[in-house]
Amino acid sequence: MSKAKTFFRTLQQIFSAVFKLLMMGVYMLSRITEGISKILAKISEKFID
Repeated sequence: MSKAKTFFRTLQQIFSAVFKLLMMGVYMLSRITEGISKILAKISEKFID
C-alpha cells in the first residue's frame, strides 16, 4: 500500500511540474505572438503611410 502511495505522490509531482512547464510555455508563446503581431502592425502601418 505504501509503495502505491509513494508512486502516486511521485506521479502527482511529475504531473504538476509538467503542467507548470506547459503553462509557462503557453505564456511565452502568447508573449511571442503578441510581439510578432505588434511588429506586423508596425510594418503594415509603414506600407499604408
